[in-house]
Amino acid sequence: MTHTFRLFLALLMLAVLPACPDDDDDSVVTDDDDTSGGDDDDATDDDDATDDDDSGSDDDDSSSDDDDSSSDDDDSSSDDDDDSADDDDDDDSGLADGDGDGDPADTDCDDTDATLNTLDEDGDGETSCDGDCDDNDANATNTDGDGDGITGCDGDCNDSHAGIFPGNTAICDIIPDSDCDGVVEPDESDDDGDFQNECDGDCNDADDTVYGNAPEICDGLDTDCDTIVPADETDDDGDGQAECEGDCDDADINNFDGNAEVCDGQDNDCDTVIPADEIDGDGDGQSVCAGDCDDADINNFDGNAELCDGADNDCDTLLGGDEIDSDTDGSLDCADCDDGDSDNFPGNVEVCDGSDNDCAGGADFVTLDDDGGGETDSDTDGSLDCADCDDSSDVTYPGAAETCDGEDNDCDGSVPATEIDDDTDGQAECEGDCDDTDINNFDGNTEVCDGADNDCAPTGDLCWSSTQDSITTFIAPHSVELTDSTTWYSYGSPDNASSNTGFEVSNGVVEMLYLNPNGDVDLVIILDAANDSGGGSATAEFTGLVGASMLLKDDPGEGTTSLDDVGGDGTVSWNWVSCCTDGGIIGPLEADFCVTVDFTSATGFTDVTTYDGSTPVALGPATDTVTFCETLE
Repeated sequence: MTHTFRLFLALLMLAVLPACPDDDDDSVVTDDDDTSGGDDDDATDDDDATDDDDSGSDDDDSSSDDDDSSSDDDDSSSDDDDDSADDDDDDDSGLADGDGDGDPADTDCDDTDATLNTLDEDGDGETSCDGDCDDNDANATNTDGDGDGITGCDGDCNDSHAGIFPGNTAICDIIPDSDCDGVVEPDESDDDGDFQNECDGDCNDADDTVYGNAPEICDGLDTDCDTIVPADETDDDGDGQAECEGDCDDADINNFDGNAEVCDGQDNDCDTVIPADEIDGDGDGQSVCAGDCDDADINNFDGNAELCDGADNDCDTLLGGDEIDSDTDGSLDCADCDDGDSDNFPGNVEVCDGSDNDCAGGADFVTLDDDGGGETDSDTDGSLDCADCDDSSDVTYPGAAETCDGEDNDCDGSVPATEIDDDTDGQAECEGDCDDTDINNFDGNTEVCDGADNDCAPTGDLCWSSTQDSITTFIAPHSVELTDSTTWYSYGSPDNASSNTGFEVSNGVVEMLYLNPNGDVDLVIILDAANDSGGGSATAEFTGLVGASMLLKDDPGEGTTSLDDVGGDGTVSWNWVSCCTDGGIIGPLEADFCVTVDFTSATGFTDVTTYDGSTPVALGPATDTVTFCETLE
């Protein structure tokens, strides 16, 4: 019965008890006051005589009552009133303990039963009031501590291990007494301390090196309990040593670790090395320790017959008399057909030299190259037919000098490039063609102004070109007979003149060359056209004007600004009004010039035009860079 239920029952009993008489006085005989038969003061009541007051058997003064005597509950030392262990007034002693179990009544779940209290005697966290079946045994509780479904009070002998409980099926788990029957099975004990018992696979529980899945060691035993002793732990050849002990060949009694080496070609001492002198290196059936004097040559061993090979075939330290190479051609005299010529010996390659190089019985080299032939000279040019590329010509043979005839005179397999007409203009370089990659250039051709030497004669023909956007056009300077450039350009005075050339382009820039009667070339710039609607301005940068200057400045009164002397590189700026053109003449240009004109700013015009003589050549936007060059071809 739980503490809570007992408390509930006690409260229920108190609730149903009848009410007590409320007069403890003298008037009622049977009350607890004064009359002898009542429960008050006298007689056998609970007051004076035998009651609970003064009589000896009451609870007052007599020795047996609960008042003054030693055994009552009033004044004596053993009563329950004022002294030590009484249950009366809670004056001198502690709280009342009805059943004497050391648990006060106000905490004891049943103060009439000393086996039920709230004291946790064994410290297991449960009291007898909580249902602890044995408060002197910490293992006996009503709590299933290990979750195996059985408490200590139900008989679980180890409630901290879920694998130990009454009725558990015995398993091989090295847990002592897992079914709580007080008996540990012999095959579940680990006698040798290797953490494995017999039922778990230990085939020898007296040896801690032997158990299931133990690592095998070299002891001739079944260490891992698989019923098999490893093959390398047995001494198969009876030499006293197993493989795991170092026997490298357990099928041969002569081979084991520490044995002495003998001349048998085997690793007798098991050091993984067969002595070099025991190995038959050349496969002639004999090792060095057995008498082979040259274990790198199968033809040399003790007892072999001597051969014509320059070697000690029989290992007697001597060679045959003709086993020497007199001409040092690698062939012994005993085999060489010409022991005085190192180019002739057996096995040599036959070449075109008039000799029996291969010792096959004659000079028998024949070639199919060129015009074929053997080791004879058909055209008597000093070259054998097998070497001559043309046996019908005595000027064609190996080493001959090349001539300009388009033939391979020296027989080197190629005709010199200078003898070939690559551009098919009918002339090879050795015949005078100065550019055999261009059909338009050869000796005697007519010269044209195309940037090339057409006639292959350095006569100094002049050519002019203009280049824009990587496109080069050959042009001719414009010229007027007996008229210089400034006169041709202007119809007014030189310092106040608009262009009157007839080459003006409306809203455009004209850049052209002018050839003066004295042979000088000037650069002409014409900006916009006369009578346009807005005028304009422009700035140009010039490079390459070495030794040139501004020969004519156009319309300075109209706002034109310019440099008087450009002197090589320079900048010229122009401004013009709607009535007029602007521009100027720069020159003379030096020989072999290259002048670049770059308009960095321009208003009032859009296109640029150059002239080939008097023919316009449109090159693109007015601000494009144009380069004029003169070359001497």
